Amino acid sequence: MKALTEKKVTPIEISKKTGIALSHVSNTLAELLENDLAVCLTPKLKKGRLYDLTSQGKKIVESL
Repeated sequence: MKALTEKKVTPIEISKKTGIALSHVSNTLAELLENDLAVCLTPKLKKGRLYDLTSQGKKIVESL
């Protein structure tokens, strides 16, 4: 979640920045979306989708 706080990012950018496998990043993003903690800003794209935190997600990161 912290990787989403600085700017809107793609899963590949998160993977490169954190060293976490892209498949795990994708699974985690799906969970964040499901729980309304993140939002996909470009859902129509197949690749290069941009993600951001929702206000609820930002509150959680601030409390960490």
